[in-house]
Amino acid sequence: MNPDAWYSFHFEVKQAYDLFWTKNQLAYENGRIVRTKIPRVRPKAKHELDFRNKGRKKDGDYKEGNI
Repeated sequence: MNPDAWYSFHFEVKQAYDLFWTKNQLAYENGRIVRTKIPRVRPKAKHELDFRNKGRKKDGDYKEGNI
């Protein structure tokens, strides 16, 4: 896959992913799939996740019994 094709593919996937999260949730009603009024909650990005021990390990303040 050449770089231009890869960039185009990446762009299309990103657009579809963003469109998915802007639409409301789906549900079953009388055996049919219907769109609800409940918005989808986008998961946090990798850099936004909160890890309990992340800061202590980095600062060297981490000890085995200090969890």
